[in-house]
Amino acid sequence: METSAQIGIQYSGFRFKSFSFREPSGVGENESFNFETSMAIRTANDRIIIGLMILVNRKSDGATYAKAETESLFLAKGLEQAVDRVGNINVPENLLFTVISLAISTSRGALMVKGAGTFLEKMPMPIVDPQSFFQRNKAVNQ
Repeated sequence: METSAQIGIQYSGFRFKSFSFREPSGVGENESFNFETSMAIRTANDRIIIGLMILVNRKSDGATYAKAETESLFLAKGLEQAVDRVGNINVPENLLFTVISLAISTSRGALMVKGAGTFLEKMPMPIVDPQSFFQRNKAVNQ
């Protein structure tokens, strides 16, 4: 007989660690910007923290015009207590994929709100494949 455990996750907090931007001069109608994103995952005891860094670079000059660092905090209950030697918990892959997706979506919306009235409101952060973050983080931690 297969046993299963109840896992509870609560999205417990969001914050900007930093936010800065400068208004680019001469933004044309067809101007394009690249969004460069990176992620860090920290786990400890009963929490998972997903940190995102978002850089907004203008294609025409390659300069960075906005930078945001966000953190999403998730409280976890019922995880198997597979604790490594430094006290971090091993989060099941499907649960980690879910919290990454939530952190990206929340950061996208917060960036739109924070950038209201600037060039950022005209170019929302594109849809990001959470699987790509998951695979990169998995490769780094193996």
